[in-house]
Amino acid sequence: MSDTRLIGIESIRVGPTLSSLETIQYIVPDSAHLVINAPSVTDLYCDDKEVADIQVLAAGKKTIEFATRDMDTSIFEHAFGGTVTTATTNGVWESPTGATVVNEKAFELISKTINGKQLKIEIKRASLYAGADLRFTKTESGQITFTADVLLPDTGVPIKVSILGA
Repeated sequence: MSDTRLIGIESIRVGPTLSSLETIQYIVPDSAHLVINAPSVTDLYCDDKEVADIQVLAAGKKTIEFATRDMDTSIFEHAFGGTVTTATTNGVWESPTGATVVNEKAFELISKTINGKQLKIEIKRASLYAGADLRFTKTESGQITFTADVLLPDTGVPIKVSILGA
């Protein structure tokens, strides 16, 4: 019987490739999800038969979602594109001025340690779309939400799950 568990997130890193990732801080509790949907099935029938002749399977969509309270300008660049200039100490983010293009990123998620083990999930290529709810209130904080659809990479596998500490 396995003693590997997935409870909580330790870190999320994002970047243009798996070899150049940046850690995203201040993940909103319970916001991180890797959703792997079941394949869809299409039944094909012949003549007037009541039972399908064959079934066509289509792979299920794979999506990663999380939210952060990290308002660093580099997070805005990861989420929405645009550019960060370092004219000041913390930099200035400027939104893109042209048409929205696909924002492809790589992701690495590491779970919290349970029973001395962690799960490391690597997503080599994903199409990122993000939103923000930047609240200016006394009792709530602003959040940037990330949603990314896993894409097929040029080489290798789309999602790799490793057990650390095994």
